[in-house]
Amino acid sequence: MLTVDQIKLFLEAVKDHRLYPIYLIAIGCGLREGEILALEARDISLERKVLQVRRTVVQIGGKLSFGEPKTNMSKRSVAIPDFLIEALKDRMPKDGLIFRVSNGGPISPRNLLRHFQDNLEKLGMPRVHFHSLRHSYASLQLLNGTNPKVVQEALGHSTITLTLDTYSHIIPTLQQEAASKMDAIFKQ
Repeated sequence: MLTVDQIKLFLEAVKDHRLYPIYLIAIGCGLREGEILALEARDISLERKVLQVRRTVVQIGGKLSFGEPKTNMSKRSVAIPDFLIEALKDRMPKDGLIFRVSNGGPISPRNLLRHFQDNLEKLGMPRVHFHSLRHSYASLQLLNGTNPKVVQEALGHSTITLTLDTYSHIIPTLQQEAASKMDAIFKQ
């Protein structure tokens, strides 16, 4: 996982690159890499501040195609934060894939990963998986008091147990916070 400062430094370094919005969606909405690469213009409503995850980009036999999201719960609506809306409003195509190559097809996950890793290296940051941006999203949400059920739904996890088990390292911090809130209520 990257720290908030590392994420900000990374985003600043890539802000003028065409892949910048992909990173913002990963950290701002917690989507999986393939889910982001499969987004179409019709999946995002900047006015309603929501995006729909309906499919994912998969690589089969060296060819990119579209497939079903990981689970039924992975088909979902996710609220879009304002910073992401600002970044997307001038970059949204009228139709088709939002992130595409010149022939209109999806960006290769391998090319995205290469760009991600190259920029981490240039910045002297630890080598982490692209999926770490999703983990950062979930961890930051939980640390900032977002209801775990809301985080589960945004991530598309099939159960709240999966979310809580995956992010149990965050829970002790939340438990201490809860104890402090009870102190504030009952302390004389």
